[in-house]
Amino acid sequence: MKVLYVEDTQLLREAVSEHLKLADHEVVTAENAKTGLQQFYMERPELGLVITDVDLGSGMSGIEFADQIVANGWDMNKIIIVSGDPENIAKASSKGYQALSKGDTKFTSYLLKAVEVISRLSPSAVS
Repeated sequence: MKVLYVEDTQLLREAVSEHLKLADHEVVTAENAKTGLQQFYMERPELGLVITDVDLGSGMSGIEFADQIVANGWDMNKIIIVSGDPENIAKASSKGYQALSKGDTKFTSYLLKAVEVISRLSPSAVS
């Protein structure tokens, strides 16, 4: 499955991207919401999942990014929002998004399991 991962912290972006690749997923990355939107529209036909951090530095937040792609017809069940801030997790969850905490020591394991489940639920998204 092709995954778009939007994360402003380079080290985390590279580490999670590598884990996803090792799990046989194709990964496209972006360092902010603006680049994420560009990647999303270029890759949309092949994407199966979007993962975004909430705090993306300056500009649009990850939740605003997710809201924008959902407003353009993307299935919110194919979005995972991640954050180290419990308030951001609660905000994303209250809007109906799947949200994971970066603060959890098993974050990468949970993320990979979530990707696996979504992959099974969306067979047409598998590349």
